[in-house]
Amino acid sequence: MFRINVTDVFNYTNQTEKTQSIGKDTPFIQFQSDPPSVDRYGEVTGEFVLRVKDADNNSWVGSGVNVRFWFSENNTITSYDSGHDNTTDSSGYGRYNFNATCSYKVGQQYWKGGVYNDQCYANLNFGEGPGGGNTEYPFLIYGQLKNWIVTPNWTNGQPSFNVTDLILIRFNVTSECSNIAEENPIENASTTLELQAPNGSWEPPYLPNNETGAFAGYYNYTWDSTGKDEGNWSIRLNASKTYFNPNSTFLQDWFWLENVPPQNTSSPSVSPSSDGWTRWFNFSVGISDPENDTTNCTLWVSTDGQANWVNKGTASLPNGNGVCWVIGRFNKSDVNLSDGYDGDNYFFFQIYDEENEWNTSVTNLPVLERANITITHLLGNNSQVYITSDSSDSTLFMLNVSDDDNQSVPLPMNITVYVQVNDTHWDSGFTNKTNTSGYLVYHFAPDCSYSPGIRKWYAESTDVYYEQERTENFTVIMNGTLINTLITPQGEEYLRGSN
Repeated sequence: MFRINVTDVFNYTNQTEKTQSIGKDTPFIQFQSDPPSVDRYGEVTGEFVLRVKDADNNSWVGSGVNVRFWFSENNTITSYDSGHDNTTDSSGYGRYNFNATCSYKVGQQYWKGGVYNDQCYANLNFGEGPGGGNTEYPFLIYGQLKNWIVTPNWTNGQPSFNVTDLILIRFNVTSECSNIAEENPIENASTTLELQAPNGSWEPPYLPNNETGAFAGYYNYTWDSTGKDEGNWSIRLNASKTYFNPNSTFLQDWFWLENVPPQNTSSPSVSPSSDGWTRWFNFSVGISDPENDTTNCTLWVSTDGQANWVNKGTASLPNGNGVCWVIGRFNKSDVNLSDGYDGDNYFFFQIYDEENEWNTSVTNLPVLERANITITHLLGNNSQVYITSDSSDSTLFMLNVSDDDNQSVPLPMNITVYVQVNDTHWDSGFTNKTNTSGYLVYHFAPDCSYSPGIRKWYAESTDVYYEQERTENFTVIMNGTLINTLITPQGEEYLRGSN
């Protein structure tokens, strides 16, 4: 309302009152800019900008005009938040740095803005009033994926497994917003997992299985640890999904992989436990390796009461299970048969696979005995020889000796041949060593200590390293040598016809 007062020179007056309505100016809201996306996780913001023009005088407004920004929460233009206020600057720009919280779902959202609750300008948003245009503009909100391992877990300390175990690795994927049910957990994410060996190398990425039903959003992979290294293993969980920032979670030294040492399933043994020292002995031990590693069994033998040990060979089990057999034999220098047998022999197996090494118990075997032999007659039975004073005549006695324990020729060994000197007595014997072919050769040349006649002879082993084997009796015919001696005459003279 306004009033007009009039007064003339004669002091006459008049007064007129008039009422006039003055409305708020009509604004025009222009979209200026917005970010392509806003991260929901953390204190990250995106700037949204509009500009306000006075549509009545076609000029940009100055500072201080009240503006409001609205952002959709559920991916539709029908569900906006309650709004966020600010004022224009001197050039008419209205700005708002939007921090998306867990009130907003990920994906495409919308925003709108305009003048709101201003004294001079009417409430008006995009697309409303002069000029028309879009009433809202789209942008994206990104959430943050989170990986949470379920098993193996540290509920009871660091998990431990044996090599060859099938290890279940199970985890779920969520967002940073625990209040959004469909993001806790998140279904159908793209996931991989990797495992880092104790030496720092990485196993190739594995593709977990997507669980369904009540466990949708959980992912699992069963890892076969056969042949893997012993030590601390780390896990890396990787996940990605549209409208979420990916996540890679590293779980250092997450579980221990134990290479369980092989165990002997039987006591170490040797077959035979006692026999002639020249034979082959079969040493054995039963082995079970839960990890199926290649397992080696090295035989160590002592022949001097455990003062010194000698490596007698190694057997290998490709999968770590079965019986290790090592065939060993002894040298002449290994044995002391002064008592007829050698009992200070010991052995054990050194067992080692790819990660472990240990020794079996020590066993006091085998007992080594004199080697078994067979003496075979070749020549000399029923032979004939003449007794001479100078032993100038001889006959050949030949024998062959074989080692029955190793089915071979024995080392040169002592054989003694005994011959009768008369009907009741024997000579003291002739001892010689067999040759490298196992033959004993004896040229028997009797002198006058022997009496003519059919005499017996035999041979026996007299070597401390071989059994005392005796042949049967053989025959040799000893012939005396006749010597003609002129007794008379011895140079005398006799007349013809005398006796």
